[in-house]
Amino acid sequence: MTLPESTLRVSPPARSGTSAPRLLIVDRDPAARRRLRTQLRALHRRFPVQIVAEADDGRSAREVLDTTAAQSAPHIVLLDVVLPDGSGLAFAEEFRKRPAAPQIILIGPSDDALNDAGMLDVAATLRRPVRADQLEGALRTAAARHVAMIHAAAPAGMHAGVAGIGHNVGHNVGPNVGPNVGTAAGPAVSHSHFLPIVPQSGRDAVAVDDILFLRAELKYVLIRTRDADYLTEQPLTRLLGDHPDRFVQAHRAALVARQAIAGARRVAAGERDPAADAYWELLLHGTAERIPVSRRRWREIRPLVAGLSLDLQ
Repeated sequence: MTLPESTLRVSPPARSGTSAPRLLIVDRDPAARRRLRTQLRALHRRFPVQIVAEADDGRSAREVLDTTAAQSAPHIVLLDVVLPDGSGLAFAEEFRKRPAAPQIILIGPSDDALNDAGMLDVAATLRRPVRADQLEGALRTAAARHVAMIHAAAPAGMHAGVAGIGHNVGHNVGPNVGPNVGTAAGPAVSHSHFLPIVPQSGRDAVAVDDILFLRAELKYVLIRTRDADYLTEQPLTRLLGDHPDRFVQAHRAALVARQAIAGARRVAAGERDPAADAYWELLLHGTAERIPVSRRRWREIRPLVAGLSLDLQ
């Protein structure tokens, strides 16, 4: 059963030339869909999206993709792995083979249910109950992948006209920056000062000093700067090894720029997720997003926040 188009209203894009990613929610559980809509409303100031439709099974989702006009087609599909008419993994594989395929974010009840997702080219996987910060990260990764797909498909010279979708995704248009960049005004800059990225908006690298944090998202790593999001295929272990004085590891899948840390806050057990224990999160300059810190990494990070905004409650 295909549900009516959502009436969710989102903030306008932060800059002209960008638009909110269009989203299709596919979930068998009405309560789960309501929870996702509530989380998306809470996130809309940092990452606005437009929900174009909802569906409660794979057949209805296919109908949405078949009948929606190209200018209204979803860029991203939030897809339940357990559907009444088949496996969400099978539908994900089907949807990804379509022309102008949407980016897929799979949602499952457990890690076991998502085990086979690694064999599919999906943007991210989320385990229930879905946390708002994880949902935002998955959406940003999916939006950045969509931008990269547009640029890969666009004819030469047309990249500036497809600046992308989403909030702070791909609107820094500038010249390519790569190894041994130099100008008549000065010497070449070492490649170690730049990180290669999936090409977007006319760029193929980003300055390491501009990075606020990096987060692993399946086969890509999401790069957050003050102005835009990017993707790289460089693994976190290599990035930390190449720049040990620049970054610190917050948890298994995230590196944070030491200079970007503004403070830390302790999140009480159950404050954001009824099933979650208490944990610390980092507050960063230049972004409203907060980065959770694992217990293992807190000992290393706590000295870095000494004298900063440290909420001990």
